[in-house]
Amino acid sequence: MPSPNTNVGPFWLALYVILISVIPNFVLCLDDDPQIVEAGHGCSLISTTNLTALTENRKNVFSLLAKNMSSTGFAVASSGNGTDKVYGLAQCRNDLSMEDCTQCYTAATEQIVKYCPIEIGVRMIFDGCFLRYENETFFDQAVDGGNSNVCLSDASGSSPTLFNETALRLLADVKSKALKKEGFATDEISAKGLPTTIYGLAMCRRTLSTNSCDVCLQHASKLVQRCFSRQDGRALDAGCYLRTLYEICTEKSPAAASVKKQGILSNGREVAMKKLFVKQSTRASDEFVTEVKLISAVRHRNLVRLLGCCTRGLEKLLVYEFMPNMSLDKHLFANKAKLLSWKKRFEIIMGTAHELAYLNEESRSRILHRDIKAANILLDNEFQAKIADFGLARLFPEDMTHLATRVGGTV
Repeated sequence: MPSPNTNVGPFWLALYVILISVIPNFVLCLDDDPQIVEAGHGCSLISTTNLTALTENRKNVFSLLAKNMSSTGFAVASSGNGTDKVYGLAQCRNDLSMEDCTQCYTAATEQIVKYCPIEIGVRMIFDGCFLRYENETFFDQAVDGGNSNVCLSDASGSSPTLFNETALRLLADVKSKALKKEGFATDEISAKGLPTTIYGLAMCRRTLSTNSCDVCLQHASKLVQRCFSRQDGRALDAGCYLRTLYEICTEKSPAAASVKKQGILSNGREVAMKKLFVKQSTRASDEFVTEVKLISAVRHRNLVRLLGCCTRGLEKLLVYEFMPNMSLDKHLFANKAKLLSWKKRFEIIMGTAHELAYLNEESRSRILHRDIKAANILLDNEFQAKIADFGLARLFPEDMTHLATRVGGTV
């Protein structure tokens, strides 16, 4: 096999992250997600001396790439002559549908021109796809000086030694599988005494030899190990992409865990995001689908409005209207309890009662929430109560006056 190409071409700016603090408008969806979450991008420090030629050749390359991307999820192309020639490569994750792949590629072509319109070389990395062009061939390049790691989400404070040992085994396993499966693999691992399941994904560019893919993933493994203390870690290099993600599962919530964050839509609207990390279980999937369907079916001033959702594999995201005063438990059991007068507390109780009466008796789809607690009662800027978290809810058939379910609820 040929030796891997690890040469560094034009000096690259370090790849950097666009955090999910600014997200596009969401469309309510249950099955499709093109994984258009930016992991990073890099621009050459060298600008073109012939912008007209670069623009034309880049446009031609993008067009040629698009023809194959829509059918195979991978393409290489070139256009032009001499020093103005442009070489391009695009590739989607193997588990993306062709429709999602096309959407991811289209988004990459739009962003890459916005970020680096006059540079002779650019790369764009989304979670679902990769796009790069240069003024010289790079198809067999495994690693270069533009590599980077991206560590997101909160740090883990549980069993660091056991976690690191388990995560290292996962990296070895997912790398080994990728080398045997055309450069792409996913895997998961857990260990006795470790309250987490760790998931991994490895992907090499299809133009690399097995040896070059191995070299790239070895480099990426070292980068992503720096993210072991974080819930979500990515390693980005010229020839590969490696990601680790772990979920937190407790006895109170064995099927899924969630991380709640604040975000801003492209129109400037503040939203609340609930990101779920779920096991491959029917219960976890059912709870997610239940929450989406139930909240989408009802409208009430005391109900938190669901703006949209996305799901792909183990990652699921719910986007709600933002409640600036957080949840009721923060005001009852923390130092801020003194801010709530008895009059305001009474109004919160009545608002919650109105919503429960509506859900149980007046809504077209009568619903039993089954998890009413202070943490699931959110407060808007006027401290009006709104009920949230319908993961354990059940429909109440119209022809029944009583409904028996197994014990539900969380602490």
